[in-house]
Amino acid sequence: MKQIKQLLEKAEKKAKLLDETEKLLPQENISIHLDKIDDLYNKFAVRNQETIAVNPEIESFLIDSIENQNKLSHLNVNFQIPDLTISENEKKNLCNNLNFYFEKKAEEHLEHNRTVLKKCRWNLVLGLSILALLLILAHICNVYSEQIPFFAVLGEGFSIIGWVALWEPATYILYGWRQDAKTLRIFMQLHHAHFSLQKESAL
Repeated sequence: MKQIKQLLEKAEKKAKLLDETEKLLPQENISIHLDKIDDLYNKFAVRNQETIAVNPEIESFLIDSIENQNKLSHLNVNFQIPDLTISENEKKNLCNNLNFYFEKKAEEHLEHNRTVLKKCRWNLVLGLSILALLLILAHICNVYSEQIPFFAVLGEGFSIIGWVALWEPATYILYGWRQDAKTLRIFMQLHHAHFSLQKESAL
């Protein structure tokens, strides 16, 4: 019992610290109009009380809205729905499910990043090996190019193919990882975002 109590106290302290940290961050507000609450869900996904799948259009809109905002901001996402009839407890559960959904998306994207990076490392080693082999062949061709002119063309071809073999891993190392890291950061922001549902007032 004492250990459980200590764990609960630690969890409470961490929650308070997180709340205090979020208060210091600049607030970013995003409002989304929905015709009905069902528009929030992916209509093709199986739905239950514990997990939800967000409508891809809404997810894409949120990502686009956050992409150019302050990296160190706390998000407040408000869904405005004209005919909102669910209870406060159902609203709370739905908002918690939204946080959980984006936590899963962040975990999936992190795993994706690791897989891509692992593949990129293997492709880099393979590309360097191919480049070294083809440069050796190109050098041999250049040595005999005076005797056989076609070898000069063949040597140039080997050099070009060798550098092309490095194109994919080099592109990811220089540029690709930035977008993957940015997308992961967005999903983490949405995981920690404050979601709310509000009945849209008539004009």
